[in-house]
Amino acid sequence: MKTQFAAWPSQVSRYPTIEDSGTLSTPQVMSAVSAGHHCYPDTLPHSGMKTLKRFSWQIPSAFILAIVSLLLLQEAMSDGKHQASEQPVPSSDFITPRTEPIRKARLLIEESRLREASAILVQVETTGDDIDQAQASCTLVESSIRSGNYPLAGDQLKKCEHLVARIEPNPELKAYYHHLTGFLAHMSGLYSSAITAYETALKLELYADGSSSAPFLNTLNNLANVHYRQGHYRLSIELHREVLEGRIKLFGPNHPKVAASMGNIGNVLEAAGRPIEALEHHERALKIWLGSFGYNNLQTSYTLDNIGISANKIGDTDRSIASFIKAYEVKTAILGPNSPDIASTLFNLSKAYLAKGWLIEAENSVVDALDIYVKTNLVNQPKYSLSLATLADIFLRQGKTEDAINILKSEINRISGNSIPAETTLLNTLGRSCLATGDYQCALSAAKSAITLNAGGTGPADLFTVTALI
Repeated sequence: MKTQFAAWPSQVSRYPTIEDSGTLSTPQVMSAVSAGHHCYPDTLPHSGMKTLKRFSWQIPSAFILAIVSLLLLQEAMSDGKHQASEQPVPSSDFITPRTEPIRKARLLIEESRLREASAILVQVETTGDDIDQAQASCTLVESSIRSGNYPLAGDQLKKCEHLVARIEPNPELKAYYHHLTGFLAHMSGLYSSAITAYETALKLELYADGSSSAPFLNTLNNLANVHYRQGHYRLSIELHREVLEGRIKLFGPNHPKVAASMGNIGNVLEAAGRPIEALEHHERALKIWLGSFGYNNLQTSYTLDNIGISANKIGDTDRSIASFIKAYEVKTAILGPNSPDIASTLFNLSKAYLAKGWLIEAENSVVDALDIYVKTNLVNQPKYSLSLATLADIFLRQGKTEDAINILKSEINRISGNSIPAETTLLNTLGRSCLATGDYQCALSAAKSAITLNAGGTGPADLFTVTALI
């Protein structure tokens, strides 16, 4: 379903616009995963939608109060997602490089030096033998996924599949190909497809190296992250704890991979409404990261992000702000000022400022995040849309309701059908904005669109709409 709203005045000039970026087209993320990779639709018909047709969408006053309550609940539930749980596992764990250039490229990927890595891999892809070409081609897929260029990754994945198929049976490379298929689907929001591909990779890795091997544990880690994204928190925690136990046995208790598992469990606990436990896990992870690398490491910065998010959840806004500022400093020192990773921290920092009631600081932070997404041509990523939703929320609190509504309607129309989580957040914020102006029909339209997007789910959009229809 495509959500469309009527035309409205030109967009607010305070934030970077799509026209500034030079990238006007919205990619069809579905095409990023090549045909034959189990790309099942992520939204299915919901029998509860039949119930919607029985109501006439009238607006009783008691219902209006219910909407206000639910929208405030949605606002409380709409904090930014964590950084660490979506970080890919170390590249060097999946295959054994046959040549020094491939080994160097994979280490560069781990250091987020993606352009340097890609240049090396392209050269090997054109000059190496069949196995080298396959390793280079598949590693290029990973580099593109990490850079956020999912359409390019989809094209490269087809070449990776072709090269893997033409060499002698190679369980390691075949498992890596299926892992990459899952990771691309995972990062594109195609969770059913991701689960299918990850499970295929796990079977191959189990056959090749056993359940205690690093590749098996890495894929199991990413499978747990998909279940986290689907809201299957209990299952996700069980899988992450299995990974944690395996990594402690394999590497010892103070290894960075143990810290990564600690952080992932913390992320799921926080999402499940257990922020105190989450904070404890993130603090344990930070201790390991600092012991291994100090502050000159991206994983340390991701853990600081997660501490900031969990601290914000328990109302410790001062600690949250301090953690995000430190994460920003670490990332800027390593990546420079215009990395999308920095934009994520700025987005979360704006959330902390918003919780503190510092609206000017919150606005400046999220505008800086939007500016980075525009400069790096990532305006078609969900994070950009979520940042716009936060900016609109800030405008709403500042009393600039018309500006907030203009931003939200524009972005909903632009991304319609491409990111269910981002579109749902935009619709929830639009509903609250419309209520602030007394436009109850607009609020109802936003609710109806949100419940349709989330048919069969149990998220805030469903709660809002079911309450609205009572």
